[in-house]
Amino acid sequence: QLLAEKDAVRMAIAEARIEITKCRQLCYLAAVVADERGFKAAKNHIAMIKIAAPRVALKVIDEAIQIHGAHGVSQDSKLAMMYMGMRTLRVADGPDMVHLLSIAKNEMTNRTGQFSAGALVSGINKNVAKYGKFA
Repeated sequence: QLLAEKDAVRMAIAEARIEITKCRQLCYLAAVVADERGFKAAKNHIAMIKIAAPRVALKVIDEAIQIHGAHGVSQDSKLAMMYMGMRTLRVADGPDMVHLLSIAKNEMTNRTGQFSAGALVSGINKNVAKYGKFA
């Protein structure tokens, strides 16, 4: 039986297609925001795609290696070299941690530039506001 005829392989292919399509849409969104509102407005989307796309590529390649077993990591297969190249590319534009911190900072800062995520999530404690502590 061919690998492509196995249900587990077909499910892995379907999962890969879903992840790749999500990354394509995020990339398209970043491009549209950059075109319409400028790169400063798109920086969060750009940071997201810089994390998401290499992660998905590695995940898809890793799944292919798992499907192929020992052959997936042998010199006869291109999968091991693809994985190594993609892993290198993943850090080429900066570590994920830098992009994640950038996204988090942007998410937690409101439009006026103030750090206000706590008030958005848990509301405002009237006693704290009244006495001005912890503000």
